[in-house]
Parts: sequence; structure tokens; C-alpha cells
Amino acid sequence: MPTTLVGLTIFVAFLTPGFLYTSQRRTLAPHSERSALMETTSTVSVSLLSNTLVLAFFGLMRWVAPKHTLDVGALLVDSKAYGVSHLPYVITWGVAGLAASCALAVAGARSGRLRSLLARQLLPVIVESSAWTEVLATDSSRYPIAGLELVDGSHVSGRVAWFSTHLEETGDREL
Repeated sequence: MPTTLVGLTIFVAFLTPGFLYTSQRRTLAPHSERSALMETTSTVSVSLLSNTLVLAFFGLMRWVAPKHTLDVGALLVDSKAYGVSHLPYVITWGVAGLAASCALAVAGARSGRLRSLLARQLLPVIVESSAWTEVLATDSSRYPIAGLELVDGSHVSGRVAWFSTHLEETGDREL
């Protein structure tokens, strides 16, 4: 565990993209209850992937334009002296890297093509789905209409704007 405020900040920043990915996926797709180990592994894996891609891009930028990027070697050798003398630069690059990594994770959560490409390459094809998802979320260009008949014989209907993504079919499940 981190023992300093800087270490804690880096630790939280490292895991933020995975948390955002998981949060976005929970609002967009059906999900079942997973163990704490599976949740942690998913969060760390997505964070590691998005942070690695952003660091690779930073490495490319460092190779192309070394005068306009952070000197990571100097930062690692004497972090206090370099960090204090270049504080706005360090903060700007840190925030920009974190923002890019988070944006990449959120885009990955929202992009069906990117997820399916990665899933085909890395994961077995096992899909958990509910009947609600199959009926209501099959085509995003259409708006499904739900209707019900009340006890007094009247009829109410309307477009489905939102439905629960939980897989458990319980009596208090909301549409």
C-alpha cells in the first residue's frame, strides 16, 4: 500500500480508468454479481491496458519531440528537484495522461466493436443476457414500446427509455 500522499495519488490515478470502465459497463449492459476478486481483476486489467497504451503514446511523443515532454529519467533520479522546478509541466502531463487513459477506458466501455474485437482475441465467448435485454436492446436505432392493461380495463403504453441491466429476474425489477 502507498505510504505517502503522492504514492496514494498515483495509486488512485492508476485505478481510475478501470473504475470508469466498470461503471460505464454496468449502466450499458447486463451484469451479474461477481466476486471481489473478479471485480478487482477487471478493474486492474482495464487500468493496466489503458495506462500502457497512453504511456506508449507518451514514449512515442518523447521520441519525436523530446524538448516538449517530461524528462522521465530526471524525474526518477531526482524527483524532488525536477518535480519542484517543473511542477506545472509535471502536473499538466500527469493530468493529460490520466484524462487520456480515462477517455480510452470509457470509449472502450461504450464501443461495441472494440470490446468484441478484444473479446474475440482474449476471452472465451460466454454471454450472460436476460430476456429484457434481448427484447429491448437489440437495435439502438429503434425505440421499443411497452404497454400494459390496468385493472380497470384502461390501457397505458409508451416508449421504453431505460431498463434495469441486472440479470436476476425478481419481482421488484424496474423497467
